[in-house]
Amino acid sequence: MFSHSLKWRLVMSLLAVFIVLWSAVFSWLYIDLKQRLQDTLDQRLSASAQMVARLIQQLPLDSLGDATLSKLAKNDDANQLIACEVSLFSSDISVGNQVIAKTRGAPQNLSQRPEGFSTWQQGDTEWRSYVLRRGDIQVVAAERMFLRDTLLQQILQSVLVPLVFSLLICIALIVFIIRRQFRSLDQLSQPMLGASYLFVLGLGLGLPLFIAAVFGSHLLPKPGIWMDRLKFSFGFVMLALALYFARPLLLGILYLGLLGVVLITCSGYFLFKMLPHVHRSVSKIVLMLLSGLLVYAGGMQLYHVWSQVQVAHVKSRLEWQRVSTAAQLQQVLAKHPAQPVVIDVYADWCVACQPIEKEVIPRSDVQAALQNVVRIKLDLTHYHPSQDELLKEWQILGPPTFIFLNAAHQEQRDLRLTGSFSATHLLGTLQQLQGEQP
Repeated sequence: MFSHSLKWRLVMSLLAVFIVLWSAVFSWLYIDLKQRLQDTLDQRLSASAQMVARLIQQLPLDSLGDATLSKLAKNDDANQLIACEVSLFSSDISVGNQVIAKTRGAPQNLSQRPEGFSTWQQGDTEWRSYVLRRGDIQVVAAERMFLRDTLLQQILQSVLVPLVFSLLICIALIVFIIRRQFRSLDQLSQPMLGASYLFVLGLGLGLPLFIAAVFGSHLLPKPGIWMDRLKFSFGFVMLALALYFARPLLLGILYLGLLGVVLITCSGYFLFKMLPHVHRSVSKIVLMLLSGLLVYAGGMQLYHVWSQVQVAHVKSRLEWQRVSTAAQLQQVLAKHPAQPVVIDVYADWCVACQPIEKEVIPRSDVQAALQNVVRIKLDLTHYHPSQDELLKEWQILGPPTFIFLNAAHQEQRDLRLTGSFSATHLLGTLQQLQGEQP
């Protein structure tokens, strides 16, 4: 049934988590943007009041008579976004405490507001004001709060609508791709784990871009010579990654040698090109430690190259009986009763399998140790439905895995090898397997 499909339950769970997460992000964005807008508009109010105060201070207030002040107080400016009122508070002039200028539409009793920022209500309108006093002059700048709310809504619409639209497109694409391209998740051994990896990967790729877009340049580092040095450093990282991805196509000795050279060269770049331009003691110590680790890692790679050069490899390897289904595996086991068995779980697409095939198994000492056991290669390169039951029955996570059976064809679970391993480890395991035989 559709409602009981593991695939669709997984899809709906991912979508629910995705929506909840982005809803939290949108809420945080709204709160942060509202606070930043409030601060920016408060700064505008303060700047407006200071600008008016500076202009008023340049006027010859002592020469202003009652008629002039009355005319200023009745100025006929159009209704502005920011209301302003200028008052004189001095006993040295004849006008006393008097409003000398006021924009049309300004609220009553602005001169009675406390100094600094304040929010208050007059009638049905909520106001935000800033009061500045400089000597005999008081300037009050105020604006209606609903104008701020309208501006905030417009900004949020311009920001959130594209984000919501892109979110809906992403959800639709996820549903479409899983529905069209993925085989039934009921056939997968650990679907939740694999899906979680992909989900976390997507978040990790998108979150830095989202933070940079929301917070702007004040959180981003400033340009300088360090960016040029960092560019070359990432060049070494990209070289190392290129070697890693090309590893299945390269000889093991060539891969290790090139990787060691890249790591040691990167360490030299840190020491001789970056360190002279670093002035902070902590940064120098970190850079020197990092260089030392790179030299050690590169030296270990070159040491492995030297070790492999000294090891002899046979030209013709022992044959492995290749199977790909549960039935084929049972047939081969039935043909070799009372003999110890080694099962190599392998796949052409398995990157970790290639070093074992090219470097561990061809060694002459490993070939000699494998002569007295039945060698079976369980090839998972091409999918077959019976492989799922086989992997579940044997509790195999995936290739590369070496399974060791005694003469009664019972697995010695403590000898199982999963993932990458060395030739020494394999030889020791084969010796234990053969030592347990009667």
